[in-house]
Amino acid sequence: ALGVSVSQDLSVNNRPENLDPAGLSIAFASAAAAAAEAVAAGLLDAGAELAVVTMGADGSLARDGARSVRMPALPVDPVDTTGAGDSFIAGFLSVHAAGGDLAAALAAGASAARLTCLHPGGFPQQAIDLAGVTIL
Repeated sequence: ALGVSVSQDLSVNNRPENLDPAGLSIAFASAAAAAAEAVAAGLLDAGAELAVVTMGADGSLARDGARSVRMPALPVDPVDTTGAGDSFIAGFLSVHAAGGDLAAALAAGASAARLTCLHPGGFPQQAIDLAGVTIL
């Protein structure tokens, strides 16, 4: 109502009152590839302006009502997938907010998620030495 763009990852909420996409500029969700189109359509029907569905190794989908764009996941031999979804969203939003098209935003999300999967934990770990003990 105030003209502020709001996005939310609806896949990480466990309370029904926090799952309403009405009024969201971008609703993010996760689903199996076979259900992705239906999930995106449901988010749009419920009031989101743009629906983005991640499908793990099957890639991602963005749908705005007028068009639907799919992007394959980038090949990766994952060390750890912790943080990949958050990285995907950050990559997507950075390009989308700058005016990039849906395909470019999905590609940025896939690239960010891939990088996150290449190391343990949600962000690169730096070794530190505490009193002669190296800790990662």
